[in-house]
Amino acid sequence: MFFKIKPIVSVCIPVFNTENTLERCLNSVKLQNSPPLEVVIVDDGSTGSDKNGRNAACIASEFSKKSRIPVKVIKNSENTGLLEARRKLVLESKGKYILMLDSDDVLEEDCLKVLFETAEAENADIVHGQGNVYYSGVFDEVFRKKQKAAEHVYEGILEGKAIEEGFLCKKNHSYFMWGKLFLRETYLNCLENIPPAFCVMEEDFLQYFFMVQNAKKYAGINKKVYGYYLDEGISSRKKIQTLETWEKVCSASSAFTIILDYMENQQPQKFSAEVKNSIKLFCRNVLKDTLRQKEKCLAPELKEKGEELLELYWGKDFVMAVNEEVQGEVQ
Repeated sequence: MFFKIKPIVSVCIPVFNTENTLERCLNSVKLQNSPPLEVVIVDDGSTGSDKNGRNAACIASEFSKKSRIPVKVIKNSENTGLLEARRKLVLESKGKYILMLDSDDVLEEDCLKVLFETAEAENADIVHGQGNVYYSGVFDEVFRKKQKAAEHVYEGILEGKAIEEGFLCKKNHSYFMWGKLFLRETYLNCLENIPPAFCVMEEDFLQYFFMVQNAKKYAGINKKVYGYYLDEGISSRKKIQTLETWEKVCSASSAFTIILDYMENQQPQKFSAEVKNSIKLFCRNVLKDTLRQKEKCLAPELKEKGEELLELYWGKDFVMAVNEEVQGEVQ
C-alpha cells in the first residue's frame, strides 16, 4: 500500500497465533487522536485464525478499509521469535517514531497524541507512560506485581548515562518496550548492536539495554497509555503443554548471552562494576524464575526433554548451580 501522507508514528504489532485478540488491539489504534500514523504488522509464521476464520492479513485489511488507517502486513514463512519480528517491524516502518504494541494488548485512548507531543516538546528519544493491567482472574500477588511494574515510570527527564543508571542501578523505571514511544533513528542504532537470535522472553530487556546505550534523553509522564492483558501471551503463567512453548521460555538466555558478550568482550571498559553486577544478578534471577516455571507449569511428560532444552540454552553447569540456590531457598 502506498501512503499519500508520510506517517509520523508507526504502530508496530507482532502477531503469532494471536488472531483472536488482533481486532481488539487494532480497534484501540482507531481511538487515537494522533498525528498521521501507520500500522505495521509482522505475521511471524502464524498458523492461527480468529473465531471468524480470518488470518492476520484479512483482519488487518478489513480494519484498514473501515478506519482509513494505512496498514502494512509482512508475512514470515516461519516463526523467528519476538526479537526478530520486532526488528523487521522497525526496518519496515516509515514513521519518525515507533510504538510497539503487542497483538493481545491495547492502547489507551488518545495516548499517541500525549506521547508524541511530549517527544516533540522535550526532544526525547524515549517517552515512557504508565500502563493498566487487565485481568479476569483473582487480584492476587501476580496481578499486583504486574500492575506495580506497569506504573513504574520515572516522572521527569533523564539524560545520557542517567538513563542507563536509572534503568539498571537505581531501577527508577521499567524496561518494558511497551508503553513507550521511541525515536526510530535511536531504535535503528540499538538494533545494529544486536545480532540475529531466537529470543522471545526477556527480549524487552535486551532491546532496552541497547536502547539506553544510544538514547540521549528519556521523558517519563504520569499518564496511562497502555493496556496490558495479563491473561494472554506466553508470560501469563498458564500450563505449558508443548516443548515449542517451553523453548520460548528458555530463549531468555539469548538476551543475556548477547548483553554479556557486548559488556565483557566488545566494550569491557564502558560499564561500571555496579552495572555489570546488576545485569548478572538479573540474569541469575531470570533463570531461577524459569526453574520455578519448570516445576509449576511444565507438563509432567515434558519434564525430561524440558530439562535438556533448559541446559542447551543456559548451560548445564549454570543450571545446576542456580538450581542448588533455588532448592536452598525452598528449604
